[in-house]
Amino acid sequence: MTIPTVTYTLGGSANAKSTIQPTDAAGSTRLDGTATVISYVVPPIETSFSGQPFECDNYGYIALDYALVKVDISTAQRTLVKENFVGAGTGANAYINGIGYNSLDNYIYGLHGDTQKIIRVAKDGQITTLNKPSGKPDISYHQGVDVDANGQMWVLATGATDGPNKQAWMVVNLNPYSDTYGAVTRTGSTDTSDYKLDDWASVPGGGDLLYSMASN
Repeated sequence: MTIPTVTYTLGGSANAKSTIQPTDAAGSTRLDGTATVISYVVPPIETSFSGQPFECDNYGYIALDYALVKVDISTAQRTLVKENFVGAGTGANAYINGIGYNSLDNYIYGLHGDTQKIIRVAKDGQITTLNKPSGKPDISYHQGVDVDANGQMWVLATGATDGPNKQAWMVVNLNPYSDTYGAVTRTGSTDTSDYKLDDWASVPGGGDLLYSMASN
């Protein structure tokens, strides 16, 4: 008889996937195909420290200069959420440009242009400043940011940091169940000989792709 196994995934990330073999009270492997699995999971960030998470609504959210603004998807009407939600910073880049919604914990994330630290945004515009992503390459201006269904934040740079006609990008792990939360997991660059990417987005149901507006 094949030994039964149970595979479970926490938070939708392969980094949190484990396969176990059920055992009985004596520690012996169960061969009858039945077992009870108890899994203790480190919960996402406490809302008491980060503000209340977002809920499913009819709005899109944008970082407009120093303000957080919500846009009614049906009417395109804009509503100010918070006048200055950026937080500390003294340099010319003391603002947040691109932001993205993380479906694994229902917060919005971005990168502070001055401090280069991760910013978590609550639904009232309250921010929590996290660490600078570990392993972060030299990307100082964040042209586009979005978070995919696996909690991975894709960050697109403006400048050619990888050489002429190269637009750099990186991926930051924002899966709150992962032990590499906040770390850079991938880096690379795209060829901009014919065009430059102005922004990009992960579209639910759009597969493992990013969609972008480009200019030349």
